[in-house]
Amino acid sequence: MPEDVMDIKQVALQMLEIAKGNLQEHGSLLPVALLVTPDQNLVTPMYFSNEDEKNRAYAELVVKAKELRAMAIVTINEVRYAKDDGSYYWGKLEAEKAPEAILVTVSGPGITNWEGTLPFERQGERFVFGELREETGMPLLFLEGWANQT
Repeated sequence: MPEDVMDIKQVALQMLEIAKGNLQEHGSLLPVALLVTPDQNLVTPMYFSNEDEKNRAYAELVVKAKELRAMAIVTINEVRYAKDDGSYYWGKLEAEKAPEAILVTVSGPGITNWEGTLPFERQGERFVFGELREETGMPLLFLEGWANQT
């Protein structure tokens, strides 16, 4: 990865550490996005309670990123994950008690998409974190129209 991408990834990993602390302290995470622009870094809370609101919130984020000529978007979300069997619907993974994780992503024009998935388990009021799983080059479907999707 080019040096500037590595710098953004390091920022993402720092955000992940903060998210771990927030999860431990509050029991849940507020999704956030960081817009890395030529002039500043803007932290944007992401508010949504269903799939339509989520799609709208991230579509608005992409518009804002383009307007500000952002070099990258970093996202942090609390997610549930499971192998896709083609029958997904909003809330399915929660209903099925699928494993939980913190998902952090980095994407932007000229950047190979990167994501880190940090699994965790709730043990009473405590959280036990697993190993960070990293992947590059995957599409980030929730950021449709933004940067590289390969």
